[in-house]
Amino acid sequence: MKQKNAELNRIRWIARITGTLLAVSILIFASFSIAGEVKASGFDYSLAQILTFIFWGIAMLGLLLALWREGLGGIISLAGLALMFISGLFEPEANKVAMLWVVIILAVPGILYTYYWRECKKSIDIKGKL
Repeated sequence: MKQKNAELNRIRWIARITGTLLAVSILIFASFSIAGEVKASGFDYSLAQILTFIFWGIAMLGLLLALWREGLGGIISLAGLALMFISGLFEPEANKVAMLWVVIILAVPGILYTYYWRECKKSIDIKGKL
């Protein structure tokens, strides 16, 4: 049991470190990128691009929420990434293969958070039945 707890704790910290680094760096990069674009040429994005960025931001905020609520944050992050990918499919200029790889890479912390939450919930259910 101690080994399982240590493994789950390791998964939790890997998810926390990678999720926080991804979320903070991407949110900073996106905010400066959007601010520079608006300042330089006005706001000329398509609806699909706007929705993609909104869902991307929701996914990254889900990773930050997962620091406190692993299950909820992981699920929000994964849902945001799925919606981001779906909305990106409607953008004709988007490279679908590159976008899929970005979603897969960004989904790793959300998957780890969800896995950690599910395993902890199972362990609590097992303890409650004993």
